[in-house]
Amino acid sequence: MILKCKICGGDMEISADKTFGTCEYCGSTMTLPKIDDEQRAEAFNRGNHFRRIGEFDKALSVYERIVEESPDDAEAHWCCALCRFGIEWVEDPVTMEYLPTCHRASFDIFTNDVDYIAAVELSDGVTQKQYKRDAAKISEVQRGILATSQNEEPFDVFICYKESDENGNRTVDSTLAQDIYYQLTEQGLRVFFARITLEDKVGSEYEPYIFAALNSAKVMVAVGTKPENFNAVWVKNEWSRFLSIVKHDRSKVLLPCYKDMDPYDLPEQLSVLQSYDMAKIGFIQDLIRGITKVAKADEPKQNQKETVVINNNANTSPLLERAYLFLEDGKWQDANIYCEKVLDIDPKNAEAYLGKLMADLQVRSRKQLADCAEPFDNRENYGKVLRFGDEKLETEMRGYISHINERNENARLTGIYNGAVGAMNAANSEAAYKAVAETFKTISGFNDADTLAEQCLQKADEIKQERLKKEEEERLEAERVAEERRIAKEKARKRLKRIIAITTPAVAVCVAFVILLNTVIIPKQKLNKAMKLLDSGDYEKAYSLLEEIGNNDAIASSKYDRAVELINSGDKKSAYTLLKNLNYKDSARLLFKHFPYKIVVGFNHTVCLKADGTLLVAGNKNSGKCKISNWENIIDVAIGGAHTVGLKSDGTVVGAVDKSSNYGQADVGDWKDIVSIFAAGHHTLGLKSDGTVVAAGEDEYGRFDVDDWKDIVTICAGEYHAVGLKSDGTLSVAGNKNSGKCKITDWKDIVSICVGWHHTVGLKSNGTVVGAVDKGFMNLYNEGQADVGDWKDIVSIGAGGNHTVGLKSDGTVVATGGSEWGKCNVGDWKDIVSIGAGGNHTVGLKSDGTVVATGWNEWGQCNVGDWKDIVQISVGGNFTVGRKSDGTLVTCGDNWDNQGSKMGDIIDKWELY
Repeated sequence: MILKCKICGGDMEISADKTFGTCEYCGSTMTLPKIDDEQRAEAFNRGNHFRRIGEFDKALSVYERIVEESPDDAEAHWCCALCRFGIEWVEDPVTMEYLPTCHRASFDIFTNDVDYIAAVELSDGVTQKQYKRDAAKISEVQRGILATSQNEEPFDVFICYKESDENGNRTVDSTLAQDIYYQLTEQGLRVFFARITLEDKVGSEYEPYIFAALNSAKVMVAVGTKPENFNAVWVKNEWSRFLSIVKHDRSKVLLPCYKDMDPYDLPEQLSVLQSYDMAKIGFIQDLIRGITKVAKADEPKQNQKETVVINNNANTSPLLERAYLFLEDGKWQDANIYCEKVLDIDPKNAEAYLGKLMADLQVRSRKQLADCAEPFDNRENYGKVLRFGDEKLETEMRGYISHINERNENARLTGIYNGAVGAMNAANSEAAYKAVAETFKTISGFNDADTLAEQCLQKADEIKQERLKKEEEERLEAERVAEERRIAKEKARKRLKRIIAITTPAVAVCVAFVILLNTVIIPKQKLNKAMKLLDSGDYEKAYSLLEEIGNNDAIASSKYDRAVELINSGDKKSAYTLLKNLNYKDSARLLFKHFPYKIVVGFNHTVCLKADGTLLVAGNKNSGKCKISNWENIIDVAIGGAHTVGLKSDGTVVGAVDKSSNYGQADVGDWKDIVSIFAAGHHTLGLKSDGTVVAAGEDEYGRFDVDDWKDIVTICAGEYHAVGLKSDGTLSVAGNKNSGKCKITDWKDIVSICVGWHHTVGLKSNGTVVGAVDKGFMNLYNEGQADVGDWKDIVSIGAGGNHTVGLKSDGTVVATGGSEWGKCNVGDWKDIVSIGAGGNHTVGLKSDGTVVATGWNEWGQCNVGDWKDIVQISVGGNFTVGRKSDGTLVTCGDNWDNQGSKMGDIIDKWELY
């Protein structure tokens, strides 16, 4: 039975008395339920999952069922209380402590909640103390929310809607809701519309303001165009809370507004309320009339407002003042409207064009123009500011542009400088120091780049001189040894000559005969016999005779010739046995060419597929994914986060998985006719000989929807989606079809694919590249890793966690995406023949067998400066492996302890041939 962490969802380390536990991932200590069967454990895990993602009503129903079955379960009561107040734990970036935050603030006191009281009464010891400590923290958060909310002015209307879709794009619901917002504010109503109302609250908790608005608003307008939008987690959270308030205050009203959907598809709680069809003519007037009746029921009637017509000769100053006040408040659209009103009166008003420019850039004051991320001198309104403004305004605007350009250039140079300094500190070879010196030369004149370049060249020269000195010493030593051997041989020759001169002729004849017998006659007889045995195929006896007479060359020649014949006949297994320990002619080349082994680097284990079809593994030998040493006849291997799969020569597949993360991703025992495999986080793909695909593992987000795939030639998968490259160069995709990374079905002429955490990249036949990315909430996931539209002459691509790398035909490299730690600083790389992208670092193999690397080097995964004679690289999350031309391996990176053995040390001892 496995319990998941209530805070992050990780596996728990449970105490001996099973009353509390510590999460293996976030380190939090928490109370645990008393469970005695897997069904109950799964119920708690399911409830905790719903609560962590904000589905508090679903979570509450799960916990209430547990309470019905076990009324004395303190933990179930505690979880009911958490759901009622919408409690989630969030990591404090300063203290790294997980603290409670409240998504369902209430005037009710948490410590007075019936379920909290029951939890305390039914528990004792450590558990009871933990409940009280957490309750005190929650009460403190609640008091803060109530204190902040009391300072907010009351609202008349609360607009409830879904702001962003799964790709981070604004929804149609948001646009419709904003139109309603403007219509209602024109009527003098104070309206809560999150997109605008919370705009100046960025960086603070939204809950106090949402709580204040929900409790003060007389009317809620719930806007939606799809049933799922009404049921979205935070949308439902708002309207369900308002309905709870309505039960106690009948003067409040909730009005559902729908479009492009059947009203019967509204959530059950909303379908019984009076609703409005936004597609009907006159909808907005009907809605305003209905809201006004409720919102202004207690207000005295006021005279109707008169429409004011602005005279063309009126002064524009008040309008400009209003526009700049809107800019200060962050109301960009209102500011733009008033600037347009000014331009209707004075078409050449530079200040109005400046206001429009500031609204476009979402800048609240003129001085903030200098803080813009990029220069804005290519915008139309900027040109009109210069055209119609005076000399002072023009100087001011050009000053902002100069400031931005200087700041950005300084940031670019600083990035290169910092990367070069890091590389300099890590350098330990002549080539590495020279490469860093060249980097410093590209920013000559910046800081002390020129001085550091000279220091690098000086250090490179020192290493060179030491190398030359050592080579000269080795040469002199070799000459000395050779001279000693020559003198010894000359002395032995003279001594033998003297012995022969004084030996009688008879003795000389006997000695000659014995020598002839032992060195010619007998060896020749044995050689002839050995040759006959070789011709008859009795190699064991033949090699035994050849060993007796010391004819190792004949043995090696025979084994070499036999191996070549076996390779040509297709019997590579027998050929491998002959070649693996043979040092004759180009036997090493034959091994490397015909029996290449494969290195696969994962997050925390590494697997090597040997030429004989067996596997070597480095990692925690006790974990399920590493229990693969008895596998045989393997022709391909793939690894995911917690599992390993191997493709056998007969087309079947075997799998091994850690039990703590078993989602069925290793359930591949019934697969047949498989020609290729791919393993991702919690799932596995198999490509069959007929071009169809099978899948196993965690079937979330529809990433197993591969049943209709056909004509597939290559498979690839990320954490939450799967991609198949078809023979015609198009793609099939499974997963959340609305997510950005899955919008790739219109791609054509694709020859290669790769995926990262949240993006997909494809290499086209003409050398260009296409990319797609999940933007996530507030564009969180998009760090530019799919900005590959201008790449050309690309021959190979690689995808890391949040960056993409491309190898060009001229041996240079391009990169885009998350720029932290300098993992995209590849602009000066040359003569590259192979690339690899890890979680946060990038590696390149050069044509001369050396290796370069850039990025996060916390674990030494970029320490490749002294590698030589490398022919292949493999890159994992925080680990790098290089294969040398002689078949041996070199490693660097996160060399964590695995029950007393370092992973790098294990790999260094592998016998690969």
